[in-house]
Amino acid sequence: MKATSLKKISFWVLLALPLGMWGQSIDAVGINTRKPTELLNVNGTVRIRELPQNGSTNSIRTQSNGIVSAAGKDQEFKISDNNVDNATHTFRDPDQRGVLHANDQGVIGAAPAAKPLFFHMPCMVLPLETTFSGYNPTTQEFVVDLYQTYADQFATHYVASPTPTSTSAASNTAGELPVEQAADLEYYITYYDPLVFSNVSVDNDGKLHYKVIPGAEATQNTFMNVIFKVK
Repeated sequence: MKATSLKKISFWVLLALPLGMWGQSIDAVGINTRKPTELLNVNGTVRIRELPQNGSTNSIRTQSNGIVSAAGKDQEFKISDNNVDNATHTFRDPDQRGVLHANDQGVIGAAPAAKPLFFHMPCMVLPLETTFSGYNPTTQEFVVDLYQTYADQFATHYVASPTPTSTSAASNTAGELPVEQAADLEYYITYYDPLVFSNVSVDNDGKLHYKVIPGAEATQNTFMNVIFKVK
């Protein structure tokens, strides 16, 4: 065989060798690692830009062993974090309303339920008399703890068969009402009677401050509309 032919064969062998090596390596992709051990091996933090919507055709459900779930929603999810009580929370029963979510930074976490963005403060009578324990005669200011009033009402043990002295009731199958932490709420006064109340403000911890205009008389418009917003 001529030397020229040998050179051509050597050239094609050398050309095919890296192509073959590349073809074998495309099965695994590594980010920040030279030796990927999985199909996609990310050595670092992953930021998720967008997740498939519930029920969308591109949603993928897998079993605990990583195999695609042919039956759909038949798997159990376990979400662990150092800041979660007992290290692991498991949601099995749909009645527990456990949800998986990702925040704006793409960090995946767990929430006990799908909560409303805001809700109304439970009804209460705002004191107007200076005999109220939260009245300061020096500043002539009333202070009402809105959060504590809400927490006390929601934490009440409601019974299906109230007694003559009861002040609350619930259906037979009703469970406990959830109570948010004070630091997890923002507080709004969306209306108050300007003919009766003045210097109205609310603290970050849910304490309402106001003064009563001297000589003012309460009417059907003398109330406040209080909104709690979940952060």
